[in-house]
Amino acid sequence: MAASDHLLVDIVYDRSISPDVDAEHSSGVVVDDVARWLEQWLLISTTHSTMTVWDSSPTHRKDIDLALPGHLGKELESQTRSLEGGHVGMVELRVRNREFIMIVGIDDDVVARIGDRQLLPNDLSLQILRKTVDGKPAEQFAYDFLKEACTRTSPAWGAIYRQSEYDFKVMQQTPSVEAIGRDFGRFLPGLFAVNYFGERYVTLFGDRRIAQLKPQVVEPAGSGVVVSVASPGNWQAAESSYAEVLDTLGREHFFDRDNDTRMTVAPTFDS
Repeated sequence: MAASDHLLVDIVYDRSISPDVDAEHSSGVVVDDVARWLEQWLLISTTHSTMTVWDSSPTHRKDIDLALPGHLGKELESQTRSLEGGHVGMVELRVRNREFIMIVGIDDDVVARIGDRQLLPNDLSLQILRKTVDGKPAEQFAYDFLKEACTRTSPAWGAIYRQSEYDFKVMQQTPSVEAIGRDFGRFLPGLFAVNYFGERYVTLFGDRRIAQLKPQVVEPAGSGVVVSVASPGNWQAAESSYAEVLDTLGREHFFDRDNDTRMTVAPTFDS
């Protein structure tokens, strides 16, 4: 495994997670707004009591005291506020020992369009830089984070993968570097080592298909399911496991770079 083949957690929402908007959405349902949950999770599940809003210029970096309720949400709101008064942008959060980096993408719009592609710009990603985090193996830490985030904040989709798996399945390198597999209006980016399918995708697949998956690979999480296909570090050796899950859930729901002109099926997202 290459030294830079980091482990990543990728979580995507089908709603705005702008702190003000998400708090209003979450007040009426059993869902935590992402900023509040993230603040609590960092305090309870890690040894970190502060995070730094990262900037290439040291003078623009800002520490967040996680023990102050709402501090993280206020900073995310401030960092992504546009000149027009709405919210759009990405905030990079780092911990002092560089075990991991978080990036929070916030947009008042649920859907963003780049050319013909339909993206979901509200997302949360975790890049794990060490073999262990707070004494846990990196893959276990990533799984615990994914499951808790999905249970508490109800995203549309999530995954755990090595950078090499994502690059192989989603990225185009020539003539330009582009995430050609990322178009939620047509398909999911791919089937990865560990996957979360939210309520929208569980409905799309249907209960019958979910029930046909082997019990040991499926775990409920909130309104969706976590489907574990392989160890993220061993994804290249699990071809038969991937094929079995793809055939069960329906290959038409997933991007396939070797057959990217075929008919695909995806949910309709409100813009």
